[in-house]
Amino acid sequence: MPRLGDINANDTVEILDLILANKSLLGDLTLTEAQKYPADVDQNGAIDTTDSLMILKEIVKLTQEFDAL
Repeated sequence: MPRLGDINANDTVEILDLILANKSLLGDLTLTEAQKYPADVDQNGAIDTTDSLMILKEIVKLTQEFDAL
């Protein structure tokens, strides 16, 4: 199972994952099926601004790892 927030599947949540999430939200990028699960960080069935914010908070260490939630 991929790590939540790790959209590019490189085993770390980083700025590139945030960029992918935001590009998807803006309609500039269509995520693959494999990318949709880790992009939906809060697991509510929709990739939205909450997921993007959660990824940002993980990057700047304002939250615990998603898998611990």
